[in-house]
Amino acid sequence: MTTPVTRTEIADHIEQVFDGRTHDLDDLLLAARSSHARPAVLDTLAELPRHKYVQLRDLWNHLSQTPIGDPAA
Repeated sequence: MTTPVTRTEIADHIEQVFDGRTHDLDDLLLAARSSHARPAVLDTLAELPRHKYVQLRDLWNHLSQTPIGDPAA
């Protein structure tokens, strides 16, 4: 069984990119790859719209179906 991707896991891989500047989807994917995110995280991020993101929480509206933390908890 594959472990579902959570917002917490996504944040662990890309939160460092949010430094007050805007970043696009390619920046987020690069940050996730650089931090060795698993393929499921990359796939989830790849589904985001291609526009600028200023802060991490800008992603959550687009990932509303993604659980925040451990879905088994």
